[in-house]
Amino acid sequence: MSEKNSSVLEADRLISSLDTKQSDYSQHIGNRLSQALMARGWTQKLLAQKLGITDNTLSRMLAGQERLNMNHCCEAMTLLGFSPALLLSTDPIAHAWTGIAAIDQMLADIYGEDTHSGIEMMANYLTKDYLCCSHHYLEEGSETHHWYEHASEEERSQTRMVYNERQHGRNLLGIPYELERKWNRANSFGSLFRRQIKNVVLVDKDTIFVISDSKKLQAKTGALVAHRTAYEYLYMKNAFLSISKGAQVRIRRREWFHQSIHSPFPAAYTLKDE
Repeated sequence: MSEKNSSVLEADRLISSLDTKQSDYSQHIGNRLSQALMARGWTQKLLAQKLGITDNTLSRMLAGQERLNMNHCCEAMTLLGFSPALLLSTDPIAHAWTGIAAIDQMLADIYGEDTHSGIEMMANYLTKDYLCCSHHYLEEGSETHHWYEHASEEERSQTRMVYNERQHGRNLLGIPYELERKWNRANSFGSLFRRQIKNVVLVDKDTIFVISDSKKLQAKTGALVAHRTAYEYLYMKNAFLSISKGAQVRIRRREWFHQSIHSPFPAAYTLKDE
């Protein structure tokens, strides 16, 4: 049973067993949702849109006035990047993957969006010489390799071979942010990228290793198109100690690779020359 489903059942059990205090539980869960919304930095309107409910319904939920729909409550927590189990607890609702507030906020921002590129918020945290690096760009059979093969000369001129197999034992191609964004949007075929952090580890003095659950979803229906576990190294411009003292959070390089859980690629993947 998933965490979301178990949280729904537990909340329903508690509320139904204490009908005389149902309003108290509705108020508690509404407060927890409000805290999560504030911590994530979203507007009520945005969350209501993603839940497929009206602004008025969400306002009543947050105020504890609405008859609780625990599926909506748990889905809201998941969209906001928190465990649904937090609805029933009194633990502080705050992203604390690393314990460094500025880094945790950056991670919440860049791993909390549903967009056609999946990296719109990342633009706020990059150095001018940022490179996105992956061996998948040169891996035959992958969808990213298809786009690299069909890249224009101007686009290829923007790429950089960070490592090569002869000298380093592997190939690693790096591309700038705008090209990464362009390729991601083209590769989405109108679907949305959604990522949820599973684990974060601080490595050395300036490197973050992130494991995330990465999904590609149809924009209109929310149907799953592809599902992967993504592994990423984020190399920061400033050391963690400096960031904890107020230095800017800036990513100078990202290296990623993934493992498919469910994907129609490459069998269902076709690319027509323009």
